[in-house]
Amino acid sequence: MLTMLLLICAAAAAASGKPDDVEPLFAAIRENRAAEVKRMLDANPSLAAARNPKGLSALTAALFVRSGSEGFVPPQKNAILSELTAHGAPIDRFEAAALAGRVRVAKEIDADRGYLTAESSFGWAPLHFAAYAGNLEVAKLLLDRGADIDRRANTKFRNTPLQVSLLTGQEEMAALLVARGADVRIEQAEGFTALHEAAQIGSEKVIRLLLDAGADPNSRGNDGRTPLGMARKAGHEGAAKLLQARGAREPHAQR
Repeated sequence: MLTMLLLICAAAAAASGKPDDVEPLFAAIRENRAAEVKRMLDANPSLAAARNPKGLSALTAALFVRSGSEGFVPPQKNAILSELTAHGAPIDRFEAAALAGRVRVAKEIDADRGYLTAESSFGWAPLHFAAYAGNLEVAKLLLDRGADIDRRANTKFRNTPLQVSLLTGQEEMAALLVARGADVRIEQAEGFTALHEAAQIGSEKVIRLLLDAGADPNSRGNDGRTPLGMARKAGHEGAAKLLQARGAREPHAQR
């Protein structure tokens, strides 16, 4: 029995790269060093299937790469994601909602109706993944099949798919979700609304969209921050002027 367990462990290690290669790969992913990730994958393609000691896949780690102060890298511009998929990284059922097409996700739904409400290891449902990645066709499919458009993530942030879509500036996804009836006034755990997120990234298109759908231009986070204040702090003067024109008051004038 012990011999069999050792063989299984050895096979698993071989399938996901040598253990001493895995941590350098994940470090390079975390630090957005795409050229180094490419070099490592070229030398050892099996690393594309690597998982860290907590079970997180290289592909999921790459989905949440940051670019300095600019926040999360949109999947469409994520060079590390491109390298991993080009080297054959397997896509699990949650990653599929972000990175695969309608056919693959439809198969996941048909195989398990619980897929629509399932949670990843860190608390996101499939619609969160699709929203974050701007995967419009998959988001439409999930909504058509009954996914909860205002589903709260089971994380400390408690954010909705609409709020998650703005983490990577997915304007078309935000428009789709609002058109499908997403509640634009929902506050996540820290009190921020989707309008705060849109102001933070300076998206005048989404700001208009949210205000037209009933967003409160004077909403406050738990720390007192407003969309107007966040737009100003981030240097988005166009967004700040738009918010003011639509009724946002200076923070000191608010009650």
